[in-house]
Parts: sequence; C-alpha cells; structure tokens
Amino acid sequence: MSQTSGPHSPQPPEPFWPRGTSWDPEQSVWDEPAILAQGQPVPEGAVSYGAWVQAQRAGFPLWKSLLVSAAVAVAAGPLAVAGTFLSAGYTGTLALLGVFLAPVVEEVMKAALPLWVVRRRPWWFLSAWQIVLTMLASGAAFAAIENVLYLRVYIPNPEPWLVAWRWTVCVGLHTVCTFLSSLGLVRLWRGALQRGEIPQVERFLPWLTAAVLLHLAYNVGAMVWQWLGFPGVR
Repeated sequence: MSQTSGPHSPQPPEPFWPRGTSWDPEQSVWDEPAILAQGQPVPEGAVSYGAWVQAQRAGFPLWKSLLVSAAVAVAAGPLAVAGTFLSAGYTGTLALLGVFLAPVVEEVMKAALPLWVVRRRPWWFLSAWQIVLTMLASGAAFAAIENVLYLRVYIPNPEPWLVAWRWTVCVGLHTVCTFLSSLGLVRLWRGALQRGEIPQVERFLPWLTAAVLLHLAYNVGAMVWQWLGFPGVR
C-alpha cells in the first residue's frame, strides 16, 4: 500500500558525519571531478566536502580559532632552530649548500602547520585576514629565534650595525616571504569555505616557490657581497 504525504511523512535525512571512524569526507561521490565538471548541484542532505566543512564550521567557537592561530605562530620559533643549523656555523662546501638549501627548508617549515590546517581543518580559520596575520606572526617568531642564534651563538660580539641589520632587514625578509605564502593559503582556504573545493596542495606551491626564490635571492646576494670582500650580513 502506497504512503501518502502528510504531517507525519518522513523528512529527508540530515547529513551524516561519522565521528571516530575511517570515513573520509573527501571521498564523496559529489566531489568527483566528472560530476563537478557538469555543474550539477549537490542534493539537499547529500554528503559532500563542502557541506561537511560548513557543518564543522558552524559549531567551531571563536576562542578555539584564536588558540589555533596562537599555537601556529608560537610553534614557528622552535622550527627555526633546525632551519638555522642548515646555513650557519659552517664553512666551505657545507656553507654553500646551506645558502641554497636553507631557504627551501625554512619557508616550508614556516608554512607547514598553517598548510595542514587549511588542508585538513579549514574551518579552524575564520577569515582570510586571520590566516595572513597568523603567517606574519609565524615569520616574525621565526626571525626572532634565528636572530638570537646568530647574534649570541654563531657570531660572538657582533658589530652594532650587524645587530641592526638582522633585526630590520632579516626580520623584514622573513615577514615578506611568509606573506607571499599566506596569499597561497588564503586561496586554498577560500576555495574550501566559499566554493566547497577540496584544497589541493599543488595550488599552493607557486606561492611557496615565490617565497623560496625571494629568500634564495637574498642569500645569494649576501654570499656574493662577502666574496667581494665586504662585511658579512647573513
């Protein structure tokens, strides 16, 4: 016997977001490239990446988001130690290797945690400006720890001009580099939050590459400056 519609008719099921399981929201059939290319709207109540992100964002409080930003910025300081070891305190071939390798390692480490958040938990950031400011704070923290290592460990009794250089030019370099990376993260974040797109790391790589190249250009310039017989500025 057929059912008739009425006040007690079954309603469409709410989206189901399994917790504590291996369910992956990125495996939804509605996020398949072939279906997305057709421009088909996602049915109401269907499981899709965009719907999952919006559902998670709706219940995420402001205080947790601010805590994430603070944690990401603070974590950049300890990460600076490993990156600095690659380019300081060595001579000859190792020093030359550090000039080219350190920019890659340092820029990747500064962006690693924010990228993970945008890739796996984009709703933890509530705005694009929050991402930019978090990255800028990360770059500043990174530069501060690096300067302490340079000026107190690697360079005994540094000249006043070198101290001023590192706390202005070098801090500015790290800040600009992290700003470039933040622009790429903002694009990924907007795609996830506004268009329901699964963040693809390869779309971030051009911005990370720009940051690495800028950092590398500074390192090479400083190296050439020293080769010409001028005081070292690294």
